[in-house]
Amino acid sequence: MSPDENDSIYEQLLKRYREKGFLTPEAALDGQITYLIQKGRTREEAIRELSSSDTPWTYSSDERSGVDQRRKETKKKTPSVTTHEQTPTSDSTDSARETRDIFGASSTVGAEEQGVSRLRLLRKYFIHGIAFSLLFLVLSLMWTVVFALLIGFGFLIGLILGFALLFFIIGYLNSEITKLLWFDVKTETLSLLVHGIVLFLALLPIDLVFIGIYLVFPHPLFLVVRFLLQTIPYGFVAKKVAGLWGDQV
Repeated sequence: MSPDENDSIYEQLLKRYREKGFLTPEAALDGQITYLIQKGRTREEAIRELSSSDTPWTYSSDERSGVDQRRKETKKKTPSVTTHEQTPTSDSTDSARETRDIFGASSTVGAEEQGVSRLRLLRKYFIHGIAFSLLFLVLSLMWTVVFALLIGFGFLIGLILGFALLFFIIGYLNSEITKLLWFDVKTETLSLLVHGIVLFLALLPIDLVFIGIYLVFPHPLFLVVRFLLQTIPYGFVAKKVAGLWGDQV
């Protein structure tokens, strides 16, 4: 067989492999030619043997195992780009079905894990918000006494120092809670002061909303309800603000 005839038959074989739906027809054909060469054929004989078959030649079960083993050994010696052959066998159908089943199960497990993750996240926001609210309530009572003393020493200076102390307390409190629940936060004096100012302004709209609701429904029980309802928004906003001064993990 002349080289031109050999190339012509090779191209016809390659066309048949493309029509059969191989993902990498050229790699599949070359792999089968190489396999026959290893069995003792020449390249021309291998091409003629493949071309004489009505359907693209496929490995038997024993031959496929041997080829797979040789491929693994070759891959260990010389790493190369892995190519996969697609052959129309019942094994591929079973594999596809198993793959769908596995991915279906994975999707279900993923949805369940995602639901648990969301509940855990909401719980952490709740803990952050309620811890901040309770501790700030206690510290704000202490701050009121100190603020009154500072005003007594001088109205303007006392006012400035008093609010500076308030913002510092807010920043410090949120930083410590964030460290326990989420991530590390910078605790330099200036950082805590600015942190407190930003958080105070960020929480102000939430407070105004609840104050507006209370003015419409002025019931003492609403104070307890408000305390519980504001915890998750407080925790969410407090974490976001703390992230400006920390590295989230």
